[in-house]
Amino acid sequence: MNELNIAAQIYALAKEKANAEVFLLEVLKLTKHADISKVLEYYQQLLENQLTLVTVTSSLELSKDQKNVIKSKLDIKLAPQKLAFSYQVKQGYTKAIEIRVGDDLIEFSFS
Repeated sequence: MNELNIAAQIYALAKEKANAEVFLLEVLKLTKHADISKVLEYYQQLLENQLTLVTVTSSLELSKDQKNVIKSKLDIKLAPQKLAFSYQVKQGYTKAIEIRVGDDLIEFSFS
């Protein structure tokens, strides 16, 4: 996971985690092998709306190819916005896949 994806994951976590200790532990786990200064730079860009968060939630882990298809289609569809992707797997999730750009739910097809 690169620093931009880590910053997106942290930004998404911050919105859903009420417990500060759990949030901190998850951030530490995510940034274990990352360039922290780069992660902070991207996180700041998310806070300042210079990057748009795309949250992809699925019931199963997406393959690298599936993630690349999502990224390339949304990069084209939402240009010139700069996007930061957060991929989340939620056990027992009833939808196959849900994609949110900021607060907006969007339609998506792999075809």
